[in-house]
Amino acid sequence: MVPVAPNKCPANVWDVPRHHLGPMAIGAYTHDMRSVADDLRDELHEEVLRLPFEERIALALRLGERGLEMFRQANGLDRETALRELQRQRQAGRTPSKCMSELIG
Repeated sequence: MVPVAPNKCPANVWDVPRHHLGPMAIGAYTHDMRSVADDLRDELHEEVLRLPFEERIALALRLGERGLEMFRQANGLDRETALRELQRQRQAGRTPSKCMSELIG
């Protein structure tokens, strides 16, 4: 790694140790700190990656159903209306499509 003189920026900042650059040069006020949430997120991610493919798909589907149920209850909707509303929200801001407008209203 290349040593850095004060007030000088190297051609490639990634070749310099972070502590030589100072906090403002790396876009932060302090050095990176890992939180408990970061550790738990990483553990969960590794745990999911260890699952067989079929189980990962089943987990994704269960989580989707759970999210749909939470949305449905929070908005006082039946399942079909909740699905249509989520599809409508997904289409918001996109180029209008006659096909989609016929499907979801």
